[in-house]
Amino acid sequence: MKHLILTLAFGLVLCTGLLRVDQASAREPERHVFPATSMDLTNKSAAYRQGIAAFNKRDFATAYRLFLPLAENGDVDAQVNIGMMYLQGWHLEQDYAKAVDWFLQAAVRGFATAQQNIAFMHMEGLGVAQDFAEAAKWYRLAAEQGDMMSQYNMGVLSRDGTGIKGNLKDAVTWFTKSARQSHVGATFNLGVMYRDGSGVAQDLVKAAKLFRAMAEINFAPAQFELGLLYFKGHGVERDYDQAGVWFHKAAKQNDEKAQYNLGVMYLNGIGYDKDIERGTLWIEKATANGHTSAGKVLKQLQAGLTPTSPAEARAHEINIRLCLLKPSNEPDIRINACTELLESGKLIKDGVPLAHYNRSVSHGQKQQYADMITDLDRVMLLKPDFPEAYNALAWLLATAKDARYRDGERAVELASRAIALKDDVNFRDSLAAAYAEAGRFAEAVAEQDRAIATLRAAGKHEAAASFRKRRDLYEQRQPARY
Repeated sequence: MKHLILTLAFGLVLCTGLLRVDQASAREPERHVFPATSMDLTNKSAAYRQGIAAFNKRDFATAYRLFLPLAENGDVDAQVNIGMMYLQGWHLEQDYAKAVDWFLQAAVRGFATAQQNIAFMHMEGLGVAQDFAEAAKWYRLAAEQGDMMSQYNMGVLSRDGTGIKGNLKDAVTWFTKSARQSHVGATFNLGVMYRDGSGVAQDLVKAAKLFRAMAEINFAPAQFELGLLYFKGHGVERDYDQAGVWFHKAAKQNDEKAQYNLGVMYLNGIGYDKDIERGTLWIEKATANGHTSAGKVLKQLQAGLTPTSPAEARAHEINIRLCLLKPSNEPDIRINACTELLESGKLIKDGVPLAHYNRSVSHGQKQQYADMITDLDRVMLLKPDFPEAYNALAWLLATAKDARYRDGERAVELASRAIALKDDVNFRDSLAAAYAEAGRFAEAVAEQDRAIATLRAAGKHEAAASFRKRRDLYEQRQPARY
């Protein structure tokens, strides 16, 4: 019964299993350049003070005129600011190579801002060949002078082994130095390293403290991580209410991982009353923001599957797998799984007709045609736009060896309905068989020829040969029997 072996793959919303440690963002180097922005202009010339005033007002023509003589005489602040103007194309034609030249003049004189900027140019390959090792060299020089951003970047490069040999202990050292200056990314990444025990002894209490500091200033990745610690009871006492609070704060900032976990909590009634509608809303938001697992869960929800309680999760998961995901080769096992699902009341929307349909497949394998027909009729009642159900019943009514189950004219009606819903070559095969059972052999041959032409056009010659055998039967005015 080849047309009956159709499976639709939908999964199960588990309880805590869907909550996993997604690595949050803020793990990449800071890729920025900065102008010279000294707050103390006491020792700067009047020309420089006038130039920086013009620069801050975006009067770059005046700023350039005032900065250029100073830069040519070795003023590192003026050199950096002219480099910025070339880099950004402010008043001057954008020229990365000239930006590099001006940054380099200040960098070799030990100016940390210039060293950070020249490191950026090497990281990005702007005005110079991309060279991570050279970038690391300049970031280190700036970091050793206490530049907070460069310390953070040295932490990232040390952790990832970019441009330098990876060294997790060095990464912890650099993140710590930058975090002491309140760098958000450094504090967050230091929390990750304490959480994971990377380059430092694992200390979940310390990790929670670091995440909390950043979460309280509304940094979404830290809010997500703090929520996860509360959910798991790591470094803090387990508290689903607090987990939900922090996930919600991050979710409102479009953190897709927090949106996903918040959705799972609502779907499973963890920390909240179970709320399928609200849970689905958060899963939809996470899907829209690119969370892969959320997209899979959303498809499951759209298929009509609702989560089960923790105590029943394992049995429910097995039934989902055996009935809907990876069907057992044993029809009896699949029938039992589908029956338990249908009786559990855990399936909603399209999940119920889907289980009926898949149970009908196994009834067909066991030649329990009366039960098969009952299930398929139920599918068509619950979901009138389910083409596979129409096709399966059409094929049975057209080809069954037992005359009690054959009905050519109804088979024609059902196969035609299936094709109207979805133009599938297998449905046309069923329509041809239905025409033959109804004694309309000329129509059967014509329909089968259309199906064979479609298969050949798609390069499916083996299938076309199988269809051809039935076509030959119809030409001899014989119906198909299986």
